[in-house]
Amino acid sequence: AILLTREPDGQTFTVAAAWPDARRDLKYLGTAAQQVLERREGVVAGTGGDATPAADGAAHVGYPIDVGGQLQAAVVFDIGPGALAGLQEALRQIHWGSAWLIDHFRQWQLQRREAELARTALLNEVMATAMQHTRLQPSALAVANELASRLPCDRVSVGFETAGQVTPLVMSNTATFDKRSDLVRWIGEAMDEVLDLGVPVS
Repeated sequence: AILLTREPDGQTFTVAAAWPDARRDLKYLGTAAQQVLERREGVVAGTGGDATPAADGAAHVGYPIDVGGQLQAAVVFDIGPGALAGLQEALRQIHWGSAWLIDHFRQWQLQRREAELARTALLNEVMATAMQHTRLQPSALAVANELASRLPCDRVSVGFETAGQVTPLVMSNTATFDKRSDLVRWIGEAMDEVLDLGVPVS
């Protein structure tokens, strides 16, 4: 059996778990997995990819894990030979078991939504703090202090980029500092590295 989960890009799915041996080559389940992802519905097929399982009950069974209209994952099982009645029982168990995964991903979506709301609230509060001052340096210092008090940071520094180089302007809970000190130089170099990665610097 394999569990496929959606990657952060939202377009691809990768194997997140395999049973009973993650080292075993399970590519032969790929056809059923592809059908589940494309059709977004349960699939029961013969082990050779046929639409109807063989009389011995051997089959590849796939189920989509859909949460709120978004396909989050899929499970695919290799059901060994046996009576067709046994295959029907296996299908029921897979259907019931998939409810746990649906609940898991629903909780995960809720946690993500709550985290996004918390980030948005923090951004609004920081912007409000910045707008309480009319000059740049007091405004930047107030923002640094606000972030340091709300986030698990020993120090927050705010810098601005000029000609491809970032210069630290303020440090939290520090009214003045020597801009030529090693600490300031290290902070500036770290900001430059982040800038090279194309990430917004603050």
